[in-house]
Amino acid sequence: MSHRHESLQVITLDEIVAKCLKKRNCTKALKSFEKNISLTNNDPSKSSAAYRNLEAFLNYLKKNELEREVKRADDLGFEINFKAYRSNVKVKVPVNLSPNEKLQRKNEVKKKIPKKFLKKIQKLGLRKEDAKILFETKVDWTAVYSDNKIYCTEVGCDFYTHIDEKVLKSHAESIHYYGEYPCPDEYCHYIGYSKKNLNLHYKMHTMNSESQFAFKCPIKKCHSSFDRQGHLDTHIRVHNNNFADCQYCPYRYTKPDHYKIHLKNHFRIKEFKCDQCGTEFTTVALLNQHYSMHEGIIYCCKLCKTYEGGSIKAITNHLRSKHEDVIGKNLHWETAQQKFLHKK
Repeated sequence: MSHRHESLQVITLDEIVAKCLKKRNCTKALKSFEKNISLTNNDPSKSSAAYRNLEAFLNYLKKNELEREVKRADDLGFEINFKAYRSNVKVKVPVNLSPNEKLQRKNEVKKKIPKKFLKKIQKLGLRKEDAKILFETKVDWTAVYSDNKIYCTEVGCDFYTHIDEKVLKSHAESIHYYGEYPCPDEYCHYIGYSKKNLNLHYKMHTMNSESQFAFKCPIKKCHSSFDRQGHLDTHIRVHNNNFADCQYCPYRYTKPDHYKIHLKNHFRIKEFKCDQCGTEFTTVALLNQHYSMHEGIIYCCKLCKTYEGGSIKAITNHLRSKHEDVIGKNLHWETAQQKFLHKK
């Protein structure tokens, strides 16, 4: 037996009645309702009478629905005392949610941010609007700030300074040439914060994928499609250059999970340690990728049949640099996995 999980939406009684009257074309009753609702008496002593009238109205609707009358009469069959009706009484009615929305609501209830945590991060100088992301990292930000070091997040750069966003931004602009790099596509309004960032973004326009999903991008000349509305919404945010920004550097993001990783890179927080060699990583995904080296997993190129790589990154870089004439500059990993490589 299946169980329906429902959320609750707060609406008013007058909204319920007006909506039902309009839906069933009860013109006379609707006009009477609209005419008298402004004269509603909000005296609490009359609320019981209002609920009795509402109950009678709902019973009528139920009976009407069960009988499936072909011709619905405009007369309700009883008189609603609008003067005794209590307007704007808020009630909760069930609203069906998708599985993802249910999970999101459930997580939001679980992850209420303690007031003590809010006060702590504000005292440290962290942004209040980042509170949810900061709380979900489960990092002791007081300990991080006591070290008073913030690092550049560019790969291979060991620059660090005191926690001062102006110094780090200046470093990113002068050393790594951060700035504004608009997407050359005429229908895309994306502006990258570095040349590398723009190049990564542009793969979105040329990505090869054999999968076609129901949620298709409405932007001209963009052939991207997704398996759910939320992913499409994020994709369109990228096209529209609608991002949140980092407190310390020009980095911008659409997904909070990306910002969590970015913050950990700023403060060199590595929580995941390899139990075989002791190497530490920022994310569990990097740790799992590292494990393939210990497990002897080798990726072999099917095109030249000579190259072997120990990681996904290595094999995809090989395909892009050595077989561009076959696969183009950009490559979707799923396509590569199916066509151009295999595990030895």
